[in-house]
Amino acid sequence: MSDLSSRQIGIPNALIAAIAKANSLEVLTLNLSDFTLVEGLKIYRPSQKLINY
Repeated sequence: MSDLSSRQIGIPNALIAAIAKANSLEVLTLNLSDFTLVEGLKIYRPSQKLINY
């Protein structure tokens, strides 16, 4: 996480991200602003290709 210390992910989304990472799963979401804060999380936005952060 580069200099994003003032930006935090909410607890529910943090749990989703942690479970997804622990199980090598992707997350399908329109909420890119929270999930892009999680390094190494594989994110899909509906109707788009895989986004790796």
